[in-house]
Amino acid sequence: MDQHLLLLKQFVNNVRANTDILHEPAFDFFKEFMEDSWFLYVYFKVEPPIPYPTDIDNSGVIEPDDNSEPLPMGDPSKEATDEDLEKANEARDKAMEAFSDGNFDDALKYYTEAIELNPGLAILHAKRANVLLKLKRPVAAIADCDKAISINADSAQGYKFRGRAYR
Repeated sequence: MDQHLLLLKQFVNNVRANTDILHEPAFDFFKEFMEDSWFLYVYFKVEPPIPYPTDIDNSGVIEPDDNSEPLPMGDPSKEATDEDLEKANEARDKAMEAFSDGNFDDALKYYTEAIELNPGLAILHAKRANVLLKLKRPVAAIADCDKAISINADSAQGYKFRGRAYR
């Protein structure tokens, strides 16, 4: 038995020195042994393959809203006049009323109108993102939150609604 053990040690030392010998056809049996056993994990620190689940439960998963056109974000170079600010406030009030009534499509329309009139107000983008979340449009909500955060990095609602959209 000692002679066989010495031969095995010599073989292992040869493999360590030159791993290419394992690719020779004469050593296919040994290569299969290593691939099928714990040897790869212990010696080479190769993680054993994790079986991929074939039955994935997609209930509750919201599909991305890729097919819808992007919402207008307003012209960032536009300076809102007093008249624009007044109209934007009226549109925001209508949007808030529609949102509280559960009419999210109208709320989206009014928030978009307010954003076009006053694009530099971060809260409008954040509020529209909340409406988009209610309409199950997380990708568009994330875009609005990113815009709100780019306008005002301290926009807590932008971060809040973006976090909800990523859930």
